[in-house]
Amino acid sequence: MLALFRAEARRGRAAGANALEIPLSCKEGLSWLYGLQKLGMKLGLENSRDLCAILGHPERSFTSILVAGTNGKGSVAAMLESILRAAGLATGLYTSPHLVRPEERIRIGGRDIEPGPFDESLQRVRQAIDRSLGGPELSRHPTFFEVLTAMAFDAFSRARVEVGVLEVGLGGRFDATNIVDPALSIVCGVDLDHQEQLGSDLASIAREKAGVFRSGRPALIGEEKAEAREQLERIARGVGSRALFVFQETLPTVVDDGLRLPDEGGGWLELDLDSPARSYRRLRVPLPGRHQARNVALAVRAAEVLAEERGFALQEGAIRRGLESTRWAGRLEWVAGSPALLLDCAHNPAGAAALAAALRRIGPRRCVLLFGAMQDKDFAGMARELAGCMRAVVATRAKIDRSADPEEVIVPFREAASGEPAVAVATVAAALSSARSLAGPSGIVCGAGSIYLVGEIKGLLEAGQRR
Repeated sequence: MLALFRAEARRGRAAGANALEIPLSCKEGLSWLYGLQKLGMKLGLENSRDLCAILGHPERSFTSILVAGTNGKGSVAAMLESILRAAGLATGLYTSPHLVRPEERIRIGGRDIEPGPFDESLQRVRQAIDRSLGGPELSRHPTFFEVLTAMAFDAFSRARVEVGVLEVGLGGRFDATNIVDPALSIVCGVDLDHQEQLGSDLASIAREKAGVFRSGRPALIGEEKAEAREQLERIARGVGSRALFVFQETLPTVVDDGLRLPDEGGGWLELDLDSPARSYRRLRVPLPGRHQARNVALAVRAAEVLAEERGFALQEGAIRRGLESTRWAGRLEWVAGSPALLLDCAHNPAGAAALAAALRRIGPRRCVLLFGAMQDKDFAGMARELAGCMRAVVATRAKIDRSADPEEVIVPFREAASGEPAVAVATVAAALSSARSLAGPSGIVCGAGSIYLVGEIKGLLEAGQRR
């Protein structure tokens, strides 16, 4: 029953009643927060545990769900949160990275956190660090991601969230989100990405992601490649999780992949879904592409399992309403215009393969690809996957230090091309203008290769609308 969630939330808030109460006073908070990026990435849980202990353990005030995986975890998390909210629960959603504004990372009740509460949580976390750093309570300064994760927990606690859906940032075992005690955990899939941190093969990466599994709790596994799946199953059983292989029991069938321009009726995936709980017909979600059918199946099955575990009613109507109201930008997202824009956050070869399948459905060589990637990404592998799917390529770089030089990025596209124009342009604004010219008013520009590139394009579009 929903009362169980509410009782747990009350107990958690009581335990954290001594959390710091600090008034908003630091206008340079965002500058301080972004300054932490110079600390880089430090995988490990000790610092996040220490910081949340100082804050009064806000992460214990709500039921949590961890969603890990190489691709698809953000989509699954967004759909799952929307379903649980439609079922009547007070929900929170924590994802990363953001596209345009940092407030996007923390949603409460389906809405991005407002700047005021965001700043208040930032101030509380910052003051906790300033008061404790260097002492026995906090030996090392928290990183950018550790601070944002603690802020999300703090905001959820103060908003009286009952269920928090947490997208794992990187890997799983040593990710800051993994300090929670999740009611259930999900691994969507495993592919090669972040090999420097997670390992060079699928088995090693799977081991890191399986770190989100817990004894006595359901572990939903959406991976079917044998090398990764065997590792996930072995670790789940080793820690005493109840391993559920979702695609052995939950079967999605795509009715309409939605890969048409919005004015042609596109933009919505329609599918049938048979799960152990019930059969659904003509489910609709505003995330087009056949690959999203698997993400829908994972989200629906996770909601069903949570309802079974916690004893609350989950009606078919809540599943339908939740899917239909899902909001998750930058995933085959259409932006109307002349030419139309298609934005997708594909940033590794597996994601590029899904994007390539979509572009072939939309129409081979109908799109001009506007592409940018990070230095540590396999953009040559992405170029191979996307070969033959566009009529021109414009490479560029987002305003982030880790962005790859567009003159390097364009090389594998030229090698894979069959005579299509392939140019490098220094800035995203100039590259967007060039891609639009190449596409013409009746064409399509597809922006992809990096979440940061998609975010910068969206920022430019928003700035243009304000003029």
